[in-house]
Amino acid sequence: MSGALFELRDARVRYPGALEPALEGLSLDLDRAEFLAVAGESGSGKSTLLRVLARHVPLESGSLAVHTQRHRLQLVFQDPYASLDPRQRAGAALAEVLRVHGLARTPAELLAEVGLDAALAQRFPHELSGGERQRLAIARALSVEPLGLLLDEPVSALDPSHRAQVLNLLVDLRERRGLACLLVTHDLALVRVLADRLAVLERGRLVECGDAQELLSRPAQAATRRLVEAAGL
Repeated sequence: MSGALFELRDARVRYPGALEPALEGLSLDLDRAEFLAVAGESGSGKSTLLRVLARHVPLESGSLAVHTQRHRLQLVFQDPYASLDPRQRAGAALAEVLRVHGLARTPAELLAEVGLDAALAQRFPHELSGGERQRLAIARALSVEPLGLLLDEPVSALDPSHRAQVLNLLVDLRERRGLACLLVTHDLALVRVLADRLAVLERGRLVECGDAQELLSRPAQAATRRLVEAAGL
């Protein structure tokens, strides 16, 4: 079996009515326990890449090989409120996933793992802060014992204190669980702190990919230089 969780090869995606493809000839993989950041300007194809990996968008051509069970590669959305059922208490949302997959863990254990008090199990999503909702969404993703997380701008909608809490949680989970993470972001400061490897997209194409620290220090391509300059790095 490959050491990668997924292997995407020569991926092409074109949305109906679009003049240009959203992805064109994109090849990318994610190794087990690796933290890969994907960056690019608006319209570069980052969100489409996540949708392809989550099997929400089909490929027009190319291939995607996922070397694990589908549920073991979990997507964490930018807006946690949109991914949570507003009529369901936090504990019930976790219990439902555990029951469906026949897992023995409890909602209280999952809440503790993401730094939330067990009392929050009785609250509805609107009664939680943005940071608490995002940690709840991560807890739900963790409930199925994933090997990897697909993170869609997971802290961009949070205030600075909650942002720091979620970032610290991701670092801790990676170290403790050995999780692989693919982080889609426009924030290169996050890349510098979190990522092993950085992939830069432009107009649906992969223009540069390599060691994150090296690319941030010595970007070879114009698209990467623009991102670094915009971030003030």
